Amino acid sequence: MNFLLKNVLQKIYKPIYSDMRLMEEILKNSLLDWTIVRAPKLTDGKQTGKYKNITGLPLHGIPKISRADLAACMLTHLTDEQTFKKTIDVAY
Repeated sequence: MNFLLKNVLQKIYKPIYSDMRLMEEILKNSLLDWTIVRAPKLTDGKQTGKYKNITGLPLHGIPKISRADLAACMLTHLTDEQTFKKTIDVAY
């Protein structure tokens, strides 16, 4: 999996990730109260409430989250001042 990510997918998605890094940098330099929520592979599953903050943790397999749980996570952090000016990675 690491070989695939490093040698194939990173090259294919390089322009997209460059744009994402630029967007995040602009946001981080703003005066806004922001929270970046990064999501892995999205599924059509139901809302479970069992997602986790995976920032900085080793990932096993292919991380994923349902669109319903991602939406719930994002709504939770709209007013959570503890996550303002932070980046959060979520998955199961």
